[in-house]
Amino acid sequence: MKKNYFLYVSTHTGSEGPGIYCCRFDILDGRLSDFRKVANLERAGLMVRHPQRNLLYVVGVEGKVEDNQGCIDAYAIDADTGMLELLNRQLIGAGLPTFITISEDGRFLFQASFSTAVASVLTISADGSLILSGKVHRFEGTGVNPIRQTKSHPHCINIHPTDQTVFVSDLGTDVITRFRLDEAHGDLIRQDPPQTSIRPGAGPRIMRFSNNGRHVYIINELDNTIAVYQYNDSEKSLEAMQVISTLPNQIEATFETQMASEIRLHPNQQYVYVTNRSNGEGTVDGIAVFKRDEVSGAISPVQYLSTGIHPRHFNIDPTGQWLFVSARDSDQIHQFRIDQITGQLKEVAHPVNFPQPWDIQFYID
Repeated sequence: MKKNYFLYVSTHTGSEGPGIYCCRFDILDGRLSDFRKVANLERAGLMVRHPQRNLLYVVGVEGKVEDNQGCIDAYAIDADTGMLELLNRQLIGAGLPTFITISEDGRFLFQASFSTAVASVLTISADGSLILSGKVHRFEGTGVNPIRQTKSHPHCINIHPTDQTVFVSDLGTDVITRFRLDEAHGDLIRQDPPQTSIRPGAGPRIMRFSNNGRHVYIINELDNTIAVYQYNDSEKSLEAMQVISTLPNQIEATFETQMASEIRLHPNQQYVYVTNRSNGEGTVDGIAVFKRDEVSGAISPVQYLSTGIHPRHFNIDPTGQWLFVSARDSDQIHQFRIDQITGQLKEVAHPVNFPQPWDIQFYID
């Protein structure tokens, strides 16, 4: 029986307005059908799939954007059509969530808000809807950058894949705060001392753990680097081990010209992919490929490819064959085939025209 493959794209704009769009995706040759709108959501942003169930969670706002009422929508995915059924819209009460992730067991969803400097945990109920369970944790502080680090900006929240330690990376203070997940109450308990970035002014943006939890990779927006850490099981802490530029050919750039964006590991754990965005006088818009040593966790550059302007997010399909990049300011989605031996990328066809694509997610039945 032929399986169903769907590609979801969130947008603040869209041909039929803001929300979530879906198309069928041919896993063999990469062909995409026409996009159709499957959900209405103002400022639809980051999306995350439930690890075991046909559920999709998406951040956005309730009502008018200026009201700053952040929410997270919970949707059931129709495995035959790709259509979404809204289960509930949970208000966060603290501005627009910037990042969301789900625990490996699928019981909890975590959110962090860049603009309002908060993080919290929500419980995923039996029917997939969201329930506010933990208290809202607020962050304060400044960093050394007089423009981008005048206050706290927690950008990412992630849970270790094999224990209950939760980390929040704060772009505004160069601090990585540790929490313990209280499963009984669906809450976060702050742990001391917090981590610090490898160097001041780095601006930690998004973190991704290796599948075995031994290493974590953090993309630093302000100094355009990747910081590699080793996870200390006994101390539940991160130990710095490597810093490497995200930019090609030893290009030196500042936060005024370049902003590192997204980072993900290939499903086979042998490669790390990152995106670079130009800003002002910047020259690099594209995706970079790094080879990963699965034992030491260290990475080394393999390939750099150009994309449209402001490649904000990207994602790799669960089979590890395809990578899609959302070039927001060029109104394009770029599609790459992944070489399974080298990890290198080859763009296929022409970029898909799509108004201000934000995030990308997959569904495979």
